[in-house]
Amino acid sequence: MASYCETKGRTKRFNQGRLRATTSAKDRYLSLCARKNRTATLAELTSFLAASSGRLESRINMRHKLHVRDLYARRSAISVALILRYQWESLQSELQHVQWTRDPWMAALLTEESRFSLESDSRRIFIWRESGTRFHP
Repeated sequence: MASYCETKGRTKRFNQGRLRATTSAKDRYLSLCARKNRTATLAELTSFLAASSGRLESRINMRHKLHVRDLYARRSAISVALILRYQWESLQSELQHVQWTRDPWMAALLTEESRFSLESDSRRIFIWRESGTRFHP
């Protein structure tokens, strides 16, 4: 590096790159909000961060911060809807076996098909999940 007299007081400093838009504490807060509110949209997560820090960040930046922490927007797992005929048959079977005592029930093998949904079946609901946790709650 040149001396002060040669450069007239101007020194070139090593460039660290672009300044960070959020601090590491804000990044941790964003990932905690995404894990607590798994059905929150990116716009809602951005507004949570803006409410806490007083500064609005871009959605692209927020998405990148979540991807760095292994959080990705996934569609919610949608199960096959039970058809009306199956529901009717299941109800008839239950009504037929109402009077059973404990012994016949112990010998019977019952299966139950349950339908799980967080909001609606519009396939527009995303859940923030870590990679590899597809069907975990």
